[in-house]
Amino acid sequence: MTKKIKDEVPPTVTVTSGGVPTSNSISVNVAASDNESGMADSLTYTYYIKESTEPESSYQTPSGASNITSNTYTFTGLTQGTSYDVKVEVTGDMAGN
Repeated sequence: MTKKIKDEVPPTVTVTSGGVPTSNSISVNVAASDNESGMADSLTYTYYIKESTEPESSYQTPSGASNITSNTYTFTGLTQGTSYDVKVEVTGDMAGN
């Protein structure tokens, strides 16, 4: 008898500030964990940003911020006094979530 157990739960991703923001940039650090199948040895990250007042469909990936191996990224060209939302997708738990 064979029983198949699936890990369909995506990793938990925590995004924190990578330091003090400047007048036109902010750095973020990312930590990903998976308490079920665990994380793969090689992870890739895609970073997104939008102005907080824009709809969810407005997230954009800056040039050079897609499928990279760095868990730190600096968003540049921001407007001082504007609120932004950041989203990060991580690929690489052992189950392929």
